Amino acid sequence: MSNDSHQENSIDKRRLISIIGIVSSQLGPRAYSTVNGILLTLLVASRTSSAVAITFAITCGRLLNWFTYPIYGRISDRSTTKLGRRIPFIGIPLILMGIGVILIPYTKGYWPLVVVLIFIRQANTAQTLGGIAVVPETVGRSRWIKTIVLIVIGAVVINSIVKINVLLTWKQSDMKTWASSYEIAGIFMVIAGLLVLTLIRESKAAQQVAKSEISKKEPTILEVLKSIVKSESAYQLLGGAFIFWMGIGATVTLATVFFEKICHASAPVQTEAGIVTAVALGVIGIPVGIFLSRSLTRHTVAMVSPLLGSLIFFGQYFISNIWYSVILSAVGSPLLIAYLISIGPMLIKLFPGAGGFGERIGIVTSPFTFIAVFGGFIASIAVDTTHNYRIIWIFPAIAGLIHFIFMIFLNSKYNKTKARIPSLKERIKLYRGYLNKNKVSLLKGEVTQSDANGTFFFDNVEKWATDILESSLKPLPDNP
Repeated sequence: MSNDSHQENSIDKRRLISIIGIVSSQLGPRAYSTVNGILLTLLVASRTSSAVAITFAITCGRLLNWFTYPIYGRISDRSTTKLGRRIPFIGIPLILMGIGVILIPYTKGYWPLVVVLIFIRQANTAQTLGGIAVVPETVGRSRWIKTIVLIVIGAVVINSIVKINVLLTWKQSDMKTWASSYEIAGIFMVIAGLLVLTLIRESKAAQQVAKSEISKKEPTILEVLKSIVKSESAYQLLGGAFIFWMGIGATVTLATVFFEKICHASAPVQTEAGIVTAVALGVIGIPVGIFLSRSLTRHTVAMVSPLLGSLIFFGQYFISNIWYSVILSAVGSPLLIAYLISIGPMLIKLFPGAGGFGERIGIVTSPFTFIAVFGGFIASIAVDTTHNYRIIWIFPAIAGLIHFIFMIFLNSKYNKTKARIPSLKERIKLYRGYLNKNKVSLLKGEVTQSDANGTFFFDNVEKWATDILESSLKPLPDNP
């Protein structure tokens, strides 16, 4: 047997160890996200009664992130260390985040908590960008889906552990019972960071890609942004997306406080409601959303979804029981899914076409971070002025109407087309065929330089979106 054949059929022990590290690197952020939403908002609300102060504490790190995302991305793209260009940007921030999360419930007063949260958020920004980029650079883009499956399984376990602890130990009236959830999440993050630094090693192909990217002259971030807004229907698509996200930002921070003060829902109750909402999304939102996207033209979906969504958000203004909110969310979920299916490919075509992998992620994320924080502050000022938490739902309702107006003027050659979604069975068959043809194994075979280049992901996704849109212009074949 030749050396090449032996290499193709033998397990790459270095990659096996690295995959354990990669999965661990993603489990840390999942632990953080579990305590970052409802639990953190309730803790901050226990330190201050001002809606503006609550919003500031929750979003203080994101106030910087809209600016730092592209910068962190470019720095990680062009860094060189003995451990690799991404690993220090993942492992060290995860350890620091874990320590910070453990300290959260033990901070005294409001401002010390804010300082700790700023520290955690910036560490989270650095590890997020590196964590996304390190997967294709270590295992290759062709093995990305297989790796994500492992990450999802681990994430479910981590989330379940933290949420079960909340349901069993959290007592709204006894703040001492809140600490254990943060401690569990923080310990997971510290362990994840240590495993990242110890186990993950980028492939040789990724090292070659890093050298070529560092030596390559890239356009400035401003030049990349200018090229995006010159794309077809960019102003309508981005304007609608930003308005929608601003409306979501107005509620995402203060909704937890609304449910506690108006609906008298504690952290365990809100956790249960979140689980039921996620199940409703899968059972109702996805199948009905697919049906709507295949039945209505893209332009119709683009207009109807935000318009009806506006009415649903307005309905949230009148509820006094969190389970009514769950029902409204279930009713609105098909509209969101239909919009993502119909308009999502058009938005994907606006992805940046230049820059390293980390930088491109930063450019995509940055403006949405800024606009969400801005919406949150406008809503919190309104709450403090009116002393009425219900008013937060007026903002996404108004945003839906403005979004609807933007979509009226959407002028695209795809307006009259309908989404075509190949069956999941066909997609799985094609994917398996590709893996078998190219002998792609998670732990076997060599990672090539082209496979380790994460920037190809953006190019391929844009091509995929273009193919979907162009295929919808063609008439359906006659049934035999």
